[in-house]
Amino acid sequence: MTMDGSVDEGATDGRIYVISSASIQTRSLASVIEDRTGMKCMVQSELRRCATTVSVTMHPTLILVDSLFLDPPSTLDQLEQLPNPLGSHVMVALMNMAKDEMVEVRAVTLGVRGLFYGSADLDFLVKGIASMFSGEVWVPRKVLADAISTPSDNHGHRHARDAADLLTRRERQILALISTGSSNDEIASRLNISTNTVRTHVYNLYRKIHVPNRMQAVLWGAENL
Repeated sequence: MTMDGSVDEGATDGRIYVISSASIQTRSLASVIEDRTGMKCMVQSELRRCATTVSVTMHPTLILVDSLFLDPPSTLDQLEQLPNPLGSHVMVALMNMAKDEMVEVRAVTLGVRGLFYGSADLDFLVKGIASMFSGEVWVPRKVLADAISTPSDNHGHRHARDAADLLTRRERQILALISTGSSNDEIASRLNISTNTVRTHVYNLYRKIHVPNRMQAVLWGAENL
């Protein structure tokens, strides 16, 4: 089901972790979510640590990342670089999202189950959470369609050639290092730049060559550079 559908709210043995600052507003939001869903809802500030912890538990778990606290490209990079994949009992959703086609498609390709945009109200958020715990996907239909069509629609030689011409020297360097399996931290050390700068270059690289993740970037580079 997409966000167009409807589900009944109900208590489960699930757990919800909101990745955000420990502000009064965030703690209040977590309290309301807990009251409305019947599930334990906690606030955490570190996505990687939270993901590592919940991956070894047995509780159905939703990691709800506040995009105003951790920007979506950084969130997706961290998910992609986890040493072990999240278990099937762990879901990830992004809230307070801004509309960005490349980020949305990349998120869905990486397995993000829910996207909540900045205009979403509390009722809509709670409804989406309940839907995901019922096994559904809470993303717009168009994003789903784009995620499915991206691999076949964006690999034409002419478009690939145009995209290759847009890459800067630094972006080509970073793509080459990505192809060796280097993490963002390793790339930053190798090029003597900050990890945040690497993330920005990687994000721009993905947008230019129209791919959603590292694996497809490596495949694109092998075919077109």
